[in-house]
Amino acid sequence: MGWLLELDTSGVRDLTLTGGDPPLITLRTAEEALLHYAMHSGAPYGRQSLPRLDSHDPLGDLRPALLDALRAPNEVPLPRVQMGAVTVLSSYDGRLHAIQAGEHTVTLMIDGEHVELLRDYAAGVLATDLDRELGTVGVLTGDGALHVFQQHVRVGVYPLDLALDGCRPTVFLPDGSGTVVVSDEGRACVFDTAGRVLAQATCPAELCSASVAPAGEWIVRYGGMRGAIRVHDARLTAVRQGTGDDLRAASRSVQLFRAGDDFSEGIGALVVADDGTLAFVQGRLLCCAHLSALAPLPLEQPLF
Repeated sequence: MGWLLELDTSGVRDLTLTGGDPPLITLRTAEEALLHYAMHSGAPYGRQSLPRLDSHDPLGDLRPALLDALRAPNEVPLPRVQMGAVTVLSSYDGRLHAIQAGEHTVTLMIDGEHVELLRDYAAGVLATDLDRELGTVGVLTGDGALHVFQQHVRVGVYPLDLALDGCRPTVFLPDGSGTVVVSDEGRACVFDTAGRVLAQATCPAELCSASVAPAGEWIVRYGGMRGAIRVHDARLTAVRQGTGDDLRAASRSVQLFRAGDDFSEGIGALVVADDGTLAFVQGRLLCCAHLSALAPLPLEQPLF
């Protein structure tokens, strides 16, 4: 049984899951604030205002004390925080941070020391992610390349046949797996950190949003004319599919909704946990349900 509630803001820019006790869902709003909710109940768990960085020198504002303060109310480091044009990705122990500053620079901070991974990269940075356990960083750039770093050491740069004419591709590095999951228009691929393709799948839906569980067990894509949510396992086998309507129908409301509330708007952000819990924002609605509420897809059978 899942839950759903109505938010007092419609400007949700990002959605993350933070472990700890209790595990939390964190929303970043257009007002540069973080709203926290208990993942298992939907109970409000606090609000934080994000610091404003100097637009001319944002990295100069990212002192160790500020980065260490980017924690949820349960004292766990936030996995991803965006402050203006700066996105900070943090390791589980909070000692390592991958920082994307604008669309051309990626920096690593280890125990307070800055290391430039990409500096003023001409082709631009499309997406960055961090293996929060091993410290591996993956960066997609506008020339269709995947850059992989093991902390500050460059592992390699691998050309990918990325679809760049639709929504931006996404990159995820599941914890401790040594793999990189890239999702773009019409396709999802799993690579190892040497750039070799381990699995790939054609995805019929236009990509609007994607998420990968921290351990890589679930790969979820949302998009298409009908707003389909499609779930793949770690081998990119499609296992479930449905819509936000299906997940809302399997959830209980934790508050009274106003008469005439319209939930026809598309899903703006979603995130999936290792246990199959999926949270998503749809207009002013926050819903948290389990992937089992989506219909299973028939598995391909070998022919003899």
